[in-house]
Amino acid sequence: MSKNSIELGIGSFEYRLTERKRELVGFVMNEEWWNAERALGDCIGFSAVIDELKYQAELAEVDND
Repeated sequence: MSKNSIELGIGSFEYRLTERKRELVGFVMNEEWWNAERALGDCIGFSAVIDELKYQAELAEVDND
């Protein structure tokens, strides 16, 4: 996986995370607890993917040195 595709993936998941957080706030404000729980789970997953992709980007930099 190239560094550019990793960076593209990071950007994509950061966008998804931001949008899902907005939805989460709306669900909480409207007391839609089931939807809020699902949105929170998505946020946790997106955050984990971002962390892993950032780690993979660091490894790609080390391999290129």
